[in-house]
Amino acid sequence: AAMGLPFANLPQCLSTQFAQPFSNPRYAVKPGLENFERVRSGEVVSAAGTPELVCPIDGWVMMAKYPERDEHGACLPPVPGALYRVLQELDAPPSVVFSSVDAR
Repeated sequence: AAMGLPFANLPQCLSTQFAQPFSNPRYAVKPGLENFERVRSGEVVSAAGTPELVCPIDGWVMMAKYPERDEHGACLPPVPGALYRVLQELDAPPSVVFSSVDAR
C-alpha cells in the first residue's frame, strides 16, 4: 500500500549509501534539510558560514542532525556519529540484495 504524500514519489526500497562523518565540530547542515529531501551529487548541504559539506552522490537525505551549539558555534555533547545520511534506491528487493550477507 502506498504511504501517500510526501512519500508517493519515493522508490520502495532505499538503503543508506553515504553517511557524512561528524569529523569537524564546526560542521553544520543547512537549516531545514528534511528527511527524504532529494539531493544531488555536488550539492552544498552545509549551513552558511560553516565548513563546506558537499553531497557526494544523488539520493535522498535521511537523519540530518542539528546538534546544540555553544556561543562560539562548536557542537555540544553528545556529538552525532554522522551529520546526515544519503539513501539510494536498491537495485533489487532487500531479500535479494542482502541474501549473501553472512549472518554470523
